Amino acid sequence: FNRTKQRGKRKFDKLVKELREQDTTVIDGVNACDLYTTYGYPLDLTILMAKEEGMSVDLEECKRIMGDKMDIDLLNDIE
Repeated sequence: FNRTKQRGKRKFDKLVKELREQDTTVIDGVNACDLYTTYGYPLDLTILMAKEEGMSVDLEECKRIMGDKMDIDLLNDIE
């Protein structure tokens, strides 16, 4: 579990670096959902980490991708 979590953190850090290089401040839903489904990073954690980096997460795209798998509406207060 810890290895997966560490890989998720590295993926997040790499993603933030790439987005900054592209002068973008929004983490798209595909990447946010990948962090969740592949690395077990809850979306609320991704949102908080993104905020710390001066970024946001495209929750609307997450809703389209995840559908009924997750109650993303609960995360709107975090963003």
